[in-house]
Amino acid sequence: MKQIIIFAIMILLFACNTGSLGSRKNKQEAYKNKLTEAGLHLTTLGRQWFAAADAGLATPNLVGLPHKETGYIASDKPRAAAFSFTAKRGQKLIFRITVRPSGIAWFGDLWKLSAGNEPSLIKSIDSSETSFEENVDEEGKYIFRLQPELAVSMDYTISVSIGPSLGFPVAGKSGRIGSFWGADRDGGARSHEGIDIFAPKRTPVVAAADGTVSSVTENKLGGLVVFFRPKGRNLNLYYAHLDEQLVSAGEMVKAGDTLGLVGNTGNARTTPPHLHFGIYTMGGAIDPLPFVNPEIEKPREPEAGLSSIKNGVFRLATDREVKDISGQSAVLYQKHTIILPRAAYGANLLFELPGGGLTSLPLSVVQNANEPVGPGTLKQPAYLLESPRNGAAKKKSLPVSGSIRLHGYFGEYAFLKLEDGTSGWIPKSALR
Repeated sequence: MKQIIIFAIMILLFACNTGSLGSRKNKQEAYKNKLTEAGLHLTTLGRQWFAAADAGLATPNLVGLPHKETGYIASDKPRAAAFSFTAKRGQKLIFRITVRPSGIAWFGDLWKLSAGNEPSLIKSIDSSETSFEENVDEEGKYIFRLQPELAVSMDYTISVSIGPSLGFPVAGKSGRIGSFWGADRDGGARSHEGIDIFAPKRTPVVAAADGTVSSVTENKLGGLVVFFRPKGRNLNLYYAHLDEQLVSAGEMVKAGDTLGLVGNTGNARTTPPHLHFGIYTMGGAIDPLPFVNPEIEKPREPEAGLSSIKNGVFRLATDREVKDISGQSAVLYQKHTIILPRAAYGANLLFELPGGGLTSLPLSVVQNANEPVGPGTLKQPAYLLESPRNGAAKKKSLPVSGSIRLHGYFGEYAFLKLEDGTSGWIPKSALR
């Protein structure tokens, strides 16, 4: 049956190449439509694939930024790699995606969650793209989902770095940010609505993007100031305390063009020369630091390697309450409960419990299940099962024999590995 599905998918992809998918806004939806037209959504594997896509959006793993994860998705166990995170307005999200084997089709999409947790699509890519960048125009919760085409296995690595969505407003990135958003001013009578970037007097201050000079004026607090509107952004950038203004209202400039020179005019006459940089929207001032912070925050490498995810089996090192990533109440699992790795990020692993559901745990609370936890003896013939549940597929018949090696447990089942490398589950009731 699997060979028939793969053959049908090959025909499907030949008829629906990357170019045609690219004409649709949501590339995964276009692929879903093709699967449905071919009737593949009615197969067991097809239903599992569709359900995995929905589950990725409904129950993503919550992570922090920056983030990097590596994982494995098996062809016979469809899954979508999906994680949610909070991003700040003004940040630029830098995505890099590596997939093996090369040549397979996959789909990635970025979603923004509304106040009611309804996802709305922001970006859709497929295997013709391996990277993209997205400016965060609204602070909030986002989801990224990655899923391979039907009936293929895939190794993947997803990296999300954080950078600024605007250029640094002082030439050569030579300025030092010395005062931040929200700091007290005038003895606490007001708060700082911007950041101060200290630099030698008459250092050029520059356009942080392509755009138009809104106004060139002078006021009591800011001294000589320039307002600038970046192209395509609902923002007004405020450059204050300038020693000299070098542009005119209505002038169109390019990113990096000089707007003026660092000074200490206005209420900054007694301070070292610096640029007060602010950003204003229709709702008022907002923190400009995420927009211009020159530091690119890159994620740490996962501590667990891909081989341990593809081939490894782990177990809990102690009794532990485990919470499903869907947010359900924690369940107490006993020491040596078997858990199956699906992805690694930082010092954590994303696990699937043999009974279903995903959970995230630090490496420090689990151990590799390669070594047995103790011997056991079959008191009656039994079948080695694919999974620890009634009705699971039978892998092998086990006769009554001598000692067998037990590597862990889940509920009323024991996990064992045979001398020939075969592994599986037997009911505890079959053991002496």
